[in-house]
Amino acid sequence: MAPQQKTAALKVPILPHNSPEASQPPGMKLPLHPHQLRALHRCLLIESDGSLSCNFGARYDFKSRGGCLADAVGTGKTATSIGLILSSDKSNLQGGDTLIVAPGHLIPQWKQEIEKFTDQIEVLVGRKEYESKGTLAPEKPHRVVLVDVDQILKEKRLWYDFRRVFADEGGPQRMFDHQTMETYKKAALFCVQSPKGPCSYTGYVYTGKLHIPFRPWRRVIFDEIQDLVSEGTESQKNLLQLSRTAKNVWLLSATPFPHGNSSVYANHELLGFCRLRLDVEVNSPLPHHHPFENIKRKLYIRSPKHVADEAVTASQQVTKETVYFDATELERRFFQLEMNDIAASDRDDIFGEHYNSLRQMMVHPEASKKLREQLNGTDDQQGAAQKNKRVGRFATINSFARSSMATAEKRLQELKYTTIPDQEKDIQNTKNSWHVALKIRQERLKPVANGIFGQQSDTAQESLATRELKEIHSYFCRCPSYGCSSCIADSKACFRTMGIEGQQRVLISGYNAIQKIHNYFQTELRKGRELPRLGDALDTYIAAVERGYRQRMEKLAELQREREQLAGRIEALKGTVVVGHKKHASEDDELAARHGSKSAALIRHLQKLEESGEQTIVFSYWHDTLRLVWNSLRKCKLSASFCNGSSRAMSTAITDFTSGEVSILLLSAQAKASGANLQCATNVILLDPAGDSAEHGSTLEQQAIGRAVRMGQEKPVKVYRFCVKDSIEEKLFEQIDIAAAKLEKRSSDNSYTCEDAHKALDLKKIAAKKEEEEEFVMEESISASEKVKRNIAAAKEKGEIIVLDDSDDEEGDEIEKSAPQKKAPAQHEVPVQTLPVKVKTESTSVLGKRPIGALSDAELPSTKKALESQTAENECQSTSTPNKAQTDAPGRVVSPAAISPVPPSPVKSTESSSTATPTSTSPVGIIKAPSAIVDSTESTNIALRDLLLKCNLEKYSDKFQDAGISSLEDLREKINDVLFMESFVTNIGMTANEAIRFQMMASQQ
Repeated sequence: MAPQQKTAALKVPILPHNSPEASQPPGMKLPLHPHQLRALHRCLLIESDGSLSCNFGARYDFKSRGGCLADAVGTGKTATSIGLILSSDKSNLQGGDTLIVAPGHLIPQWKQEIEKFTDQIEVLVGRKEYESKGTLAPEKPHRVVLVDVDQILKEKRLWYDFRRVFADEGGPQRMFDHQTMETYKKAALFCVQSPKGPCSYTGYVYTGKLHIPFRPWRRVIFDEIQDLVSEGTESQKNLLQLSRTAKNVWLLSATPFPHGNSSVYANHELLGFCRLRLDVEVNSPLPHHHPFENIKRKLYIRSPKHVADEAVTASQQVTKETVYFDATELERRFFQLEMNDIAASDRDDIFGEHYNSLRQMMVHPEASKKLREQLNGTDDQQGAAQKNKRVGRFATINSFARSSMATAEKRLQELKYTTIPDQEKDIQNTKNSWHVALKIRQERLKPVANGIFGQQSDTAQESLATRELKEIHSYFCRCPSYGCSSCIADSKACFRTMGIEGQQRVLISGYNAIQKIHNYFQTELRKGRELPRLGDALDTYIAAVERGYRQRMEKLAELQREREQLAGRIEALKGTVVVGHKKHASEDDELAARHGSKSAALIRHLQKLEESGEQTIVFSYWHDTLRLVWNSLRKCKLSASFCNGSSRAMSTAITDFTSGEVSILLLSAQAKASGANLQCATNVILLDPAGDSAEHGSTLEQQAIGRAVRMGQEKPVKVYRFCVKDSIEEKLFEQIDIAAAKLEKRSSDNSYTCEDAHKALDLKKIAAKKEEEEEFVMEESISASEKVKRNIAAAKEKGEIIVLDDSDDEEGDEIEKSAPQKKAPAQHEVPVQTLPVKVKTESTSVLGKRPIGALSDAELPSTKKALESQTAENECQSTSTPNKAQTDAPGRVVSPAAISPVPPSPVKSTESSSTATPTSTSPVGIIKAPSAIVDSTESTNIALRDLLLKCNLEKYSDKFQDAGISSLEDLREKINDVLFMESFVTNIGMTANEAIRFQMMASQQ
């Protein structure tokens, strides 16, 4: 009976069939189905609506970056993803490219699907094409970069350890410029940053162009995520760093949690839940408020089963059939040999590892890994490549039986006459050493045992060394004294020393052995000697020898069991060889004798299908089994492609199959071609029961069937199971059917739905979110001049105005205050239109005179140069300067409507009773005026002010001073005080993301 699988919490919520649909994406040549439009609407909602990206009920305030599209196999997740790309902003030189990471065999399929659905997307395939064209402007409105995950795993990398980088772990240190080191530092911190707080990172930092792109990725899509990443694998931190610059991350998988907790952790880390570890492998559903439940209901998308079945019309034309056949008498003898070994283990989990050898032999006797290791050696004895050459080298099963019998007889002779006798002799030597040491310890304790209250015997009066020599001699010989004419102690003595303080272990025997043993006890194991960290030397020796004795006894028992099993195997194999020499009555029997009964049945079935011109997918759980089947098919002149696991070989095999060059494609659990569109196949053969559990087997079967049964399949599909009669395979298929029924019932439960499933898109929120940009990400790819040019263009469209102060000189401000006032500008005067880095009109910074949004000194030259070219036609026609009521603080944005065309009435300022004073004209004709808002009595610190502006934390400036941080020097003194910073962040009222950003930026100062 297989153990109950802990998958009660891994159920994916359903997106109801009456939830809102998105409009057809612009530029789609083929319309999306209704369930795809509903999924697209949900994707856009997750990306644009903040309510679905936070408040997950976790201890810390995590914020997600995307979600998981978990529709069933073959329901069009690729087309939905293409629609999501077309519904987003267009690609440009500032960003917007989408990166798609998938197994290598899916890259050509993605390219074909994109070309089929739209002509609005430019496709770059591979890292080399991205490096050559990534810096150029997109040729089409959208750009997608397709990359094989194997290329990602081969990207250049460095070992990062506390702000230092090395060529590799344990390698020499590498030195880089400050900007490069900051980039590597951000990549490292991204792997460990979370609302829990900052954490140190030690590991690889990936430095290729895909990980550090020319411009931030707009979106990263991981296709078949269950095959790409799992917790603890090399790809986990690699793909996490790959998505670092992306605004959104999407996972595509019909089975998002194949490995339980490890899959949950790895997937959610990509979505933004770094260091959030949840135990979801439970036997009962989790409570409604559990963080995992909140994450699934908000971020996971799956259409109801009946909707998916309607979309995949071929699913209604699938017929399933089980092909039964009898095993040959020779094969059943092999099966019985394996059953005898399993019976000795006393285990009843038929999906357990101890049944694997028997399950493999059901396909072909030579498929048993256990027997192959007996014939070819283990992995330690020879390489896997050399072993694979030997797999399937036998012409018939009978020749395999003869070879197996010969190998077993050779091993039995080795056990009988060499291995077991040597082991028994070694045990006897260890036993002698152990018992002699016990006698010596007993002799040394005798004076203590007699005590002062008992009368000491004559032997106690002898020296301890003499008594010890007598004890050693008496153990090996019964003669009166050591060295007499009848003494045979030296010839029988055998004693093993212990390696102490670097000394080698030595076996003492032969001439003068008793005296050598005695000398060993008088020197290395002398009374009172203490070993460092071990204690008394004699007690340590006794404990070590006793432990070695028990280990050798266990090894002897294993060898004796192996000897008995080999004797029984040889006896049975003799019968198989006799059976194998029998003449066969028919061609079918001859075929079964050569290739095995299951392979023979498969060959006959495929020959019939090939005659009718049909294409077939053959799936097996065991990869080596497929190699045997492939050899048999080639011998029978059947054209077949075998996926050996590598991306290149799999792509070649799939291309040959889809192009019609071959009619048979062999897939395994190791190379199952997840996501591949193989609609050309109309037959799927399940060669054996799959999976390491019933539920896993059901999932693998659905994946195999889904290669042919998917959207666009118009022909009926037939599914065949091949099963040996009266064998364990019947029980395995029965349990897989039970698990499949449970999974179908769970997927048909429409009561478990997504949260806010009927929520509509808020176009205002989408527009607002598009304008939001994370400066600390953009700085890696956009220079200050590019940023200024982009902002100037945006200002020209909106008609906004900036008053730019070209100096932070306090002396110049005092001169301006003392200058006489001038009249307001005439009606025909037109103010200059400019725009700062960030447009802010409501507030100013209290830490300095420059308001929010004003440009820094570093940005001023590039700003002036850009303004000269953009505003030449709009320069002021008069030298008149507006008064204080008409101007705002330096760097403030002023609406055109706010400047009156006629001289206004005098305005009284609440901050100062003085009248406005004229200002000098800036070199580019920009109006300059004194600040009417900033309080001159406020403490000013330019460095701290710039830091707050860079972190977008200017709203907390007053609270910084209240908390005792009025300068950058104060911050440097307290940034390493963990307790102070925790209370400081709490008192200030920062959000978790703001706190992380502030600490990261502050630590760089």
